[in-house]
Amino acid sequence: PALTTASGAAIRYAVAGYRTFFTIQGVDEMGNNMTSGGALFNALLVAFGDVKEVVEVTDLGNGRYTGSYSTTKAGDFLLSVTLWSEHQQLYQSIHMSPFLGTVVAAGADPSKSFLFAGGGGGAV
Repeated sequence: PALTTASGAAIRYAVAGYRTFFTIQGVDEMGNNMTSGGALFNALLVAFGDVKEVVEVTDLGNGRYTGSYSTTKAGDFLLSVTLWSEHQQLYQSIHMSPFLGTVVAAGADPSKSFLFAGGGGGAV
């Protein structure tokens, strides 16, 4: 697990309301990229304030895995990616995990936006 890596913008950045993706590259204990699937990865996105989002991890069958998530809340998060270790019989963090990132608010949605007139007599 210590040599396995994750890459892609989604490990550090996302836009609220949009599904975002990252890639996990399995690496064996000798430092070689894995070329077949079957590893057991687990991923969890935890926003500050204890909001948890399930991260889907898909085995591509070639040593790579795709992680994806969608969250509606803007703010900072931790993305934890772990790999099951048969040798130690537990999940262990991959290289650099957990990742600190930020979810930014999506652009304004006109169908959900309102205009409020101020009481100060100025033009709106």
